Amino acid sequence: MLTGSAPNVLTQFERGNSIMRTARFVLKIVGASLALASAVCLIIGFWDRIMDAFRPGED
Repeated sequence: MLTGSAPNVLTQFERGNSIMRTARFVLKIVGASLALASAVCLIIGFWDRIMDAFRPGED
């Protein structure tokens, strides 16, 4: 009877492990998205200074 319940325990453990892997993957995607959004915001915020570097002769 004990051996019959062991596969259920392993299945529950594997299911929890699978959920954790999925959660980590989703968090990595969210983190990458936030990093990309912050880079875009920095570019937009400093756009005038970036363009001043490419304009010759204007101060």
